[in-house]
This record gives sequence, structure tokens and C-alpha cells, in this order.
Amino acid sequence: MPNLLVPILILAGALMLAGCESPASTGPHQLPYRMKFDLADVGASYQFKVKVTKPGMYAVSATFYTRHLNEYSHLLDRDTTTEESAHLFKMMGSQFDALSRKWTEIGMPATFRVQLIRDSDSDKLFDLLITRQPTHGTFKGRTAKLVQHQLPPGTYTVRVSYLDAICALFPLKGVISFSNTLPPK
Repeated sequence: MPNLLVPILILAGALMLAGCESPASTGPHQLPYRMKFDLADVGASYQFKVKVTKPGMYAVSATFYTRHLNEYSHLLDRDTTTEESAHLFKMMGSQFDALSRKWTEIGMPATFRVQLIRDSDSDKLFDLLITRQPTHGTFKGRTAKLVQHQLPPGTYTVRVSYLDAICALFPLKGVISFSNTLPPK
């Protein structure tokens, strides 16, 4: 029995590490690429390389969750309650108007600086300061599309600086993503 336990533990450890992201990797990542970020670490900067293989519209987004998700969350995690969704919506800067019985979106209370650099010629395609970006609902969270840009094939460096936020966002879990915004044909 002890001889069987060691290979099982090694296999379990390898499987857990297989899903880890490596933001420190210097090579370009395949799309879509997602990187966790700490919402309590205001002032932090994140950088990664991506390889765009087809021309199209691409976006850098920030997603906020009340808990960490993994590839099994849609099967194992309980559904988000109406109260949890409303609480997250309020944390993102939205208000409920009792007279009209509608939510008013004023944008997430955070500021980001997003830079996109083409690696082939070090051309800075944009350097934008984004604040109060509107959010939309996603699976168990809210997403803000920070920037969207038409890109030809190539390798790009994405830099995202998390410059400012209110303290209410600190307990949330954050993910920065880079993806194609148009569905495949």
C-alpha cells in the first residue's frame, strides 16, 4: 500500500501544477491568455507576450470574481446567488434606483494603464489610461474590456499597470486576459 501512495501523490502534484499559469515566461503565449492578478496590490504592473496568428480584433480585459475559479468550476462550484451578483455589481460601482427599478452603471472604481507593443519593430501601438470602464456580467463575475484593437499576425508585448482602486475591490479575485473578440468562423 505505501508503494502505491507515492506514485499517486506524484501524479496528483503534477496534475495540479499542469494548470498553473507562468506569467514570468518570456515566450509568447497562445490565445486566449489569462493571468491572475492581486487586486490588493495597487501599483503593480503585469507584462506578457502573446502570439497573434490571424488578423482580427483583439481585446485586453480585466475580470473580477468573488472566488477563484478553475476549469472544473462550471461543474463543481455552486451557482452565484442573486444577492452575490447584486453585491458584486455594487462593488463595481453600480447603483440600484428604487424609482425606476433599474441598475445604473457608472464603471468599475479602478484605473489601469494598458500598453501594446509590436515586438518586430518595438512600435508602441497604444498607451492608454483607462478609468471607470463599464463592466458586463460573465460566468460568476464581471468583466471590463479595457482596450480593443485591430491587429495583424505577429508577436506582441502587453503591459497592464493596476494604478488605482477602492478598498472594496481588494477581497475580489482578478484576471487579466488577452483574446480575440470575434467568434471563429
